[in-house]
Amino acid sequence: MSVIERQLLACDMLAWQTCCFIPLQFCNRKLLYFKVAYCRQKLSIRQCSMSSPSFPLPKNQVHVWLSSITKPIVEKFFQLLSLEEKMKCKELLSLENRDTFIVGRGVMRTAISKYLTNFQPKDWSFATLEGGKPVLRINNPSIPRISFSLSHTKELCALAVCCDGEIGIDIENKNRKVKSYLDIARKYLSDTELSWLLRQPSDLQRESFLSIWTLKESLVKATGEGIAKGSLKSFELDTEALDKRLQSCRKVVVGKYSRSMFHFILLENIDPVFIAVSISYPQVEKVLCLDIEGNCLGTEAIPIGNQ
Repeated sequence: MSVIERQLLACDMLAWQTCCFIPLQFCNRKLLYFKVAYCRQKLSIRQCSMSSPSFPLPKNQVHVWLSSITKPIVEKFFQLLSLEEKMKCKELLSLENRDTFIVGRGVMRTAISKYLTNFQPKDWSFATLEGGKPVLRINNPSIPRISFSLSHTKELCALAVCCDGEIGIDIENKNRKVKSYLDIARKYLSDTELSWLLRQPSDLQRESFLSIWTLKESLVKATGEGIAKGSLKSFELDTEALDKRLQSCRKVVVGKYSRSMFHFILLENIDPVFIAVSISYPQVEKVLCLDIEGNCLGTEAIPIGNQ
């Protein structure tokens, strides 16, 4: 029996739950492209100590926290979970789903405490919006509002954080084998986006599909709607900007969200994944990728073709 299984047996009693939902806000959208110079170092939490660096609230910035999903990290983060979360683990029959849930909650708890240093990672309580977006349960108006979004692959967990805005993140493995991705594209992409995809060289089509998919999914995660309710086909990205590596931002988004403002950020130099972020900021000054101890992974992201 593993360490976590033994502890889950000890938690098989009761769970508590309270609710406090944070209202969503919406603002205009602009498409940006960022490249990140990424240090190919192993992502780990080592001791996961709260003596590691604290951070000012990320105003006009995007912070992307990354953690690998490995057995030592899962066991370390499990210690931070609430009783309610530990009971949730018992309901997850898939070991992979359980591990990603534990690391996701651990990353959220640890990262948020980097900004709000008067609180320990164990202090936080979370609720989940209808579309699946996690929010803090807080009843204290003096606590600054932090927005965050979570995504993961089998090996990597990513948390995007901003202050006083709405944010969404999606992460996809570039090497992911997507069966019938053209059928998925016909179901979820607009006619313009689908035409753009079909124009791509055949050896690049799958990767092109994943890049546009992550950008679109990040938006519906930022609004809190999620794929099921948000309908990825109800809006489209500027495919001309995609062709020019997003250096031209003439129309950006048309359709459902055309009157609101979001920046789109595509981080594609973090091998082997695409990471897309949507954020309701009129301006993004800086994008940082960090490991869970707060170490910067390479250099700051540099905008290309920022208008």
